[in-house]
Amino acid sequence: MRDRFWGTYQSIVFKKCFFEEHQRRSEILLFWAKVLCAAVSILSVLAWSVSKILPALWASLIALAQLAQTMLGYIPWAQQLNALCYLLPDLNLLIADLDADWLQLSLAEPEDPAALTEKSAFYERKYFELENRFTVGVWFPVTKSVVAAAETSQKDYFRVRYFHEEGCEENAGSAESEPAAESGQGTA
Repeated sequence: MRDRFWGTYQSIVFKKCFFEEHQRRSEILLFWAKVLCAAVSILSVLAWSVSKILPALWASLIALAQLAQTMLGYIPWAQQLNALCYLLPDLNLLIADLDADWLQLSLAEPEDPAALTEKSAFYERKYFELENRFTVGVWFPVTKSVVAAAETSQKDYFRVRYFHEEGCEENAGSAESEPAAESGQGTA
């Protein structure tokens, strides 16, 4: 049953890392979209004022850039950022609770399997409640690069959190391995 709880912990941390990677990428893409719209507007005004040739073309480009600027709030990146600014703080709190329960479990005597199953189900249910509350209707594509970055972040999280002590380097590469409760590694 400890394995199920550990799996739940890993799964939720992976999902947090997945969402953080989407947040990072969305911020970059949205920034460059805004820069592009501003550049088109500025260059069109400059060209219109200097050349006096084809004023309708420059006016059209300015209007399109301004339209694109107003529509930026409706593109998927902006919707992702909006959803994630509410989801991630609550997800971090959930992971802090999960971490505290894992440390308590690691330091305590073996618990009742039914209680561990109940705790795992509780955290899974809380995660799905958060996801349904904040991300309904928002598309988060699952791409190889996002998954790879999330896996790396997840491994780093567990390596720093549990496998940072001397002599634990052989476990650092695998977030799948459960940290040993007897060795005191859970006291971060």
